[in-house]
Amino acid sequence: QLLDKVTLLVTWLNTVEDLASKITQLGTVFEVSRVPDAEKHWPRPLHSSSWSVGLRDARPVFKAFVKRCLLLRGMKRVVARVWEVCERTIMKTAILLQPPIASYAHAASRQRTMLRLTSVQMERYSEMFNYTLTSEKAKAIRLPSVGPMFIFVLGVRLELAREWLSVRSKWKIPDGAEMDILTMDTLIEDCRDCVDEAVRAKLFFLDVIQSICPKGKKGKLCTADFENTLKDVFEKYLGYVERWCDSVAQSGDLGRLFTRLEEEWRTAFQCSLHIHSGLDMLASSFCTYFPHLLDELVVKFWETSMEKITEKHGVRELEDERSFDETDNGYDSQTREQTTMFTAFRAYNSVIREVKERSARLVALLRGALADLHDASGYVMTQPLEDVLAALRPDYCLVDFGEESVAVCVLIDSASADKALAQDLVTALAEGRKPDSGRIIVFPKQELRWLWNYRRVNLTLEESVMENIHYLRTDVVCAVGVDCKLEKRYVGMFELILTSCSSHYNVDRELRKLAEAFLELTDSLARGITALCSDVQRTYDSIKMRDSVHWTLIQAFNFAFQLHREVCRYVGDSYLADFGMQLVSRGLDVIHQWKELVAVMKPQPSPHIPLWASHAFNFIHFLTDPKYTEYLLDYQFQVLKSDVEECKRLILGDKDAVTTTPRSRSSTMSSRKTSDEITSKMKKVSLESRRARLEAAALETDAKVAKRSAYPMGRVVTRKQEFKMENYADPSKTAPFKYQILEKLAGGTFGTVYKALNVDAQCVIAVKEIRVRRDVLKVSVHN
Repeated sequence: QLLDKVTLLVTWLNTVEDLASKITQLGTVFEVSRVPDAEKHWPRPLHSSSWSVGLRDARPVFKAFVKRCLLLRGMKRVVARVWEVCERTIMKTAILLQPPIASYAHAASRQRTMLRLTSVQMERYSEMFNYTLTSEKAKAIRLPSVGPMFIFVLGVRLELAREWLSVRSKWKIPDGAEMDILTMDTLIEDCRDCVDEAVRAKLFFLDVIQSICPKGKKGKLCTADFENTLKDVFEKYLGYVERWCDSVAQSGDLGRLFTRLEEEWRTAFQCSLHIHSGLDMLASSFCTYFPHLLDELVVKFWETSMEKITEKHGVRELEDERSFDETDNGYDSQTREQTTMFTAFRAYNSVIREVKERSARLVALLRGALADLHDASGYVMTQPLEDVLAALRPDYCLVDFGEESVAVCVLIDSASADKALAQDLVTALAEGRKPDSGRIIVFPKQELRWLWNYRRVNLTLEESVMENIHYLRTDVVCAVGVDCKLEKRYVGMFELILTSCSSHYNVDRELRKLAEAFLELTDSLARGITALCSDVQRTYDSIKMRDSVHWTLIQAFNFAFQLHREVCRYVGDSYLADFGMQLVSRGLDVIHQWKELVAVMKPQPSPHIPLWASHAFNFIHFLTDPKYTEYLLDYQFQVLKSDVEECKRLILGDKDAVTTTPRSRSSTMSSRKTSDEITSKMKKVSLESRRARLEAAALETDAKVAKRSAYPMGRVVTRKQEFKMENYADPSKTAPFKYQILEKLAGGTFGTVYKALNVDAQCVIAVKEIRVRRDVLKVSVHN
């Protein structure tokens, strides 16, 4: 016992000296001597004339230091240097201040609030848990508390972030620099680093404090002014990103634009989860700016580019000019017209390719954003509430928030409740993120609270978390979790109506506006394709001219099919009930226009779907799904049916006739071949290719047989007494199974490892061959 007391005393003394030295070292880094009345603004522990100084008293030091760093050095490097100075001291002291764990049940209940350490830290500091300053032995010695010094060192990082936020929240864009790319780039980088550091410092501070005081509330540790300032800087950060995107979009550097947007979205989303109303702000900003970006980069680019090409090459005036030129010199006018049209169609194709690439990058950005914003699936109950609750009782428990005003009821799986993870699940639900494990069901029915007569979990949540709970959706049953598939777990109880959605009302409202704007923009693109068809769809005497026209229109329709399919996936997963009629009607219009183009093209029927028509048939197959066609009126369904049949007839034709009359390319240099000659030639080529494939397979089989014949068939014994030298020399001994060596895997001084086949069990095993004596081999087999 005396040795333990001495060890605790030495531990306490080393901790106090370490904290005091770090406070002095930080004072040197912050240049405290330059601040008036420095002794009143910075503590001097273990000094005879020391003042009682807290973090609030030291704020003038932090303010002056941050102001100098923003002008000279840069805050990101400085904060990293400060953290490097005091990180090890903070972690060691936090471990020594961990409260003792009385039992396994106590450890299980504290799993959520325990200090999170990496594997390297656990290996380095594992012995320190035996000499914590909060144990019964340490309390018996009555050592002075190191808490005030520890809180000061721990809070330095948070105070630096506070002052950094304060400076950035007051800063305004200089006049005339609102659209300057370099200015916006600098502001984005600084605000992003500021917000990211503030969130990290906040989370680390709260986690360490809660690990030391498990019963304390996190929400009261960070003041309201810190949260408001963080929210204000985050809003400025989103505004700077929007301005920067406008400037870069005008400059035409789209590769840089899309790459930067993806990077900024990842950072903004991670930070928004820990900012009050941050996810709502991010969703509102994205859903407002994304339609604007799609309109500027795709719709307006399409309209202006097509109009420029039409005016430059005079596509609309060619018909009138042709009527006058034919009276003068028909051959020269036709040649000149074809040259002009070829140039115009090359320009059209270039615009279509650019629009396809831009829309694909934007859709990829949208898909990534929705994957982050969507955290749930939407269901409706198909059975009475009492029956549903009876089926859920064995697997779930009710979360009791202690407030009657909550409009929803939250159920969590019992396994997570047993592990004391209920608060983590509810916090993830409130923050709008998917939990790492566990399942949550949100019922929009308050009466469930009185009908539930089974297990309950009482939680006392922070004010910010509880405020988000009040904004959960009340129109559908939301299931949150990786494997929370209610339609499979409880067959006949639930019906899936929303494949993916957000469980928060504010986020869902913004995404609904985005879906509506997305539909309007695709309608504008559909009108642009219609205008293109009316401009270029004419009949020419030259076959090459018709092919150019048709190829351009096919590329335009392929882009339309691709974009409409993405819109259907987005709207169909979340808002099909709201926009299903509008969505399917526009898809029907595109199919009808494409059918008219095919009728003009008059392609020769093919026994299979040609490559140029694959996009169209894929979209037709996608749109004819019953979940889409149920929104069509009777006459619309008949139109769709007739268009599909007509497309099938024009492209595929009669299958029986096609097999005897394959498509052949006509040529003026050679005579036409009959169908019998072509069929016989095709049969000859197919026989030759089949014979070549058979010969190649035979050669491969012979090579495998020759490779395996070099290895003998082996036997394995099981009992230890049977491992005698004569077993390897006498092949008549019985064995439990046979193995066939297939190939050599590796070899060296340790022996040789082979890949082998267990002949009896028909499974692959590993055989290791080790030389134990001259001319005697020892073999070990591993499954």
